[in-house]
Amino acid sequence: MGNRYNIMMCIVAKSVNAALKEARELPVISLLESIQTTLRTWFAMRREAVNAETSPLPPKVRQLIRQNLEISEGFTAQRVDAFEYDVRGDVRRRSFHVNLKRKTCTCREYNLLAIPCSHALCAAVAEGVAIHELDGLDYPTG
Repeated sequence: MGNRYNIMMCIVAKSVNAALKEARELPVISLLESIQTTLRTWFAMRREAVNAETSPLPPKVRQLIRQNLEISEGFTAQRVDAFEYDVRGDVRRRSFHVNLKRKTCTCREYNLLAIPCSHALCAAVAEGVAIHELDGLDYPTG
């Protein structure tokens, strides 16, 4: 539990252990040099990837938002109050209450992941709110 935003988090120790499997047989000095080289390479690749990003959202979050946007295409949003909507149109014909200001939806996906669900995206399109204003993430890519 916690703010993982539905994205798999790597266990660093396992990644390092797997990368240094062969180097563990080396003498201590060579092992330390191998660790230093591996980490320096990883950090350089990560820095290049972050510098190449043009969006403030991580790629996985952008992919989830894109999927939710496609799902929301058949939905209809009816305004209830300022920033509040009832969204209908899912397969089961249920209604979901979305509050764009509080960043909540009765499906609870938006509440728990801090990534706008399909209902919130439908309401945002109806309200004219920019999608990048809907995320509740605490971290940017850079």
